[in-house]
Formats: sequence, structure tokens, C-alpha cells
Amino acid sequence: MRLLPILLVLAGCYCSHRVDDDDDDDTDRPMGDGSVGDTGLADGEIPICTPAWGSCGIRWTGSAAATAETPSSPDVAFLPNGDVAVVYRDGDQTFLARFDEAGEVLSETTLGNLGDARIAVHPELGAVVAGERAIRWLDPDFEPVGEVVANRPMGAEAFGVDVAAVPEGFLLFAIPGGPGDPPALQAQLDSEPTTPEFIPFSERSPLLPYEHAEDPSGFATHIGFEAGPSGIFPVAFTVEDSSASAFIGMGEGRGATTFIDGVVAYRDRVFIYYQGFSATLVEVGAAETFQLFEAEGTGNNGHVSSLGDDRIVLFFTETSGRVVARPWRPGGSVGRALELASPDGLRTRDMRSAPWARGLLATWECEAGICAAAIECCPSP
Repeated sequence: MRLLPILLVLAGCYCSHRVDDDDDDDTDRPMGDGSVGDTGLADGEIPICTPAWGSCGIRWTGSAAATAETPSSPDVAFLPNGDVAVVYRDGDQTFLARFDEAGEVLSETTLGNLGDARIAVHPELGAVVAGERAIRWLDPDFEPVGEVVANRPMGAEAFGVDVAAVPEGFLLFAIPGGPGDPPALQAQLDSEPTTPEFIPFSERSPLLPYEHAEDPSGFATHIGFEAGPSGIFPVAFTVEDSSASAFIGMGEGRGATTFIDGVVAYRDRVFIYYQGFSATLVEVGAAETFQLFEAEGTGNNGHVSSLGDDRIVLFFTETSGRVVARPWRPGGSVGRALELASPDGLRTRDMRSAPWARGLLATWECEAGICAAAIECCPSP
């Protein structure tokens, strides 16, 4: 374990202005005074609320330093004790950085040579960190257990890897051999390190990467990917009974792929997100595409999460270099920007986001290394 230098920026936690459905004001959201206040809860207990975008503000931002020139592929998840976990690749190693409730980096743990990796956290079983090279299990205290396990679906190199928590454990998704090689595979995992046993759940030819939608508890609700070979079509499946199951449908075909940047479930609708030079959401099963030209970015560098049934929230880097979150509802315009970070020396960067009980989490590549933010979206009492 190695301790990291800390870049910590505290910002406000609560906002009084609520964004109405037709609010298309693109000015920045005002921040509060930085105080969290006395919740009357025991240490480590997470208060539950109904998050709403009109109450969102930055609870904290922080960064973990990196030794490599280009640390990459961060992913983020909420831990049951109130900490936030960020995994990322630094050189030939994958690391787990833990941020506390104030955004301070407590520690960083080396997980091994997993490659670009994703993390899934279960409220009782610990976590699984899965990369295209290998997989690592974490116990309920989120310390590594066992040895690194190779990720070789059908004996081939893994591509398009994703991992998601489900009530009975975890689901691992991978493409065997390379983009476009059928079938789409999944493996059910529990809390013990073991070699994954992959089974097909779709004969469609999967392209890179898999993405999943999850609820505020961190459990997967849907899995999606792009499929070929007779065109490029975003497709999505429900996740039920700890398995990818019912095929929802496909979205409108695309002439070329920029690789998907997230799957999000909003009420009874499912969208696949692309963040290119403007944000695009393709509704699966409805053949409808929403081109959000007011959400201009710097390329394929965004992500998306849902804030309950209040908003879909887009995360991306603006052309100015600012890292922002912006809300959207189908049929409406893109709401005002919540700034996560001011411009730095990077213009394009990998980003990930995730819901948690009181709002949203985000992580992204930054000039300092790997940055993260917790967004508080509970109305003031």
C-alpha cells in the first residue's frame, strides 16, 4: 500500500434553486457554503433521501496522484461505509484509491496487472475489479483476497469488459477474441476468487464496450452494447435474476461507431449514450435518437447516469476544457452545467460516473492524476 499526495478542493453541498422541467438556462449552478450539517446519524450511516437535480451541488472533489504519464480508465463506486472507491490503471498496474467522506485520499492499494478495469461493489460481499487481462476480488473490508485470476473468455483475450453487482453476487461481461466476435458472454461470480465460466446471452456480434445501468443501491438493471455485423446497432437487455435476460430491443442504426459512453434507465425507458462533439442518446426499442447539440464536448470522453427518475445526467468535457455534469429529460432541453473541474492541461479524458443514495459520483483523468467528485442531491431539511 502506498500513500498518495492529496489535492483536495472542498465546495458547497446544498443549493436552494431547483431546476424546473423547462429550465434551459446554461449558466453555472451556484454553490453552497461547504457545510454538511449535523444529520443526527451514527458515524458511517448514510442518510436516505429522494435526490433531485435542483438540490445538487458538489460535496467534495479530490485527486489521486499517479506516477505514469498517462493514467487511464478510471471507474468509481460507492462503498457501504461511506467511502468512495476509484480504480484506474497507472503504467502496468491497476490501483484502488479510497476517498473518505471529505474527499481525502486515505490509501491506494495495488491490485495487479489487470489492465483497464471496472469495479462493482456489493453491499455485503465486497467487490470485484475486472480488467481485460485479469480479475481481482476484494473482501467486505475492500482489501484484496486471493490471487489475480486471468480473464480469458473461451480461452481468448477479453475485450469490452464490464462487471456489475447483482443481489446474488456479480456479473462479468466480456467479448472473446476481439470486437465483432460472437457471442456476447456473461459469467456469474460470487465472493470467492474463481476462474469465470462464461455462457452466451446473445448471439449478436458485440462491439466495444459493454456498459450497464444501475440503481442507487449499485445493482445492475440493464446491460447494453453495440452489435454487428450487418451495421452498427445499440442493443440492450434487462438484468433479472442475476443474469442478463430479456432483450429490450435495438436503437436506430449508426453509420460508424464512436463506442458507447454509458447505458441509462430512466423510468420505463432505456438509452445508450454517445459523447462525441455533441451528446447523443439513442433510445433502444423505440428507434428514436436525441441529438443534444447544446452539450458540446471534446470527443469520445463522457459518461451518463440517472438521478432516480428526476433526470438523466451527462458527464463530459466541454470544448473549453471544463469538466461538467448537465441534466436532461426526454423532450426537454439540456439543463445548466454543474462544474466539476475548471480547465487544466487535458482536453480529452476518460470519464465514469455512478449513482449513490444521495446523488452521483464521477471520476476522470486530470492533470493531477485521477480526479473524483461526489455530488450531493438531497434537498435541504
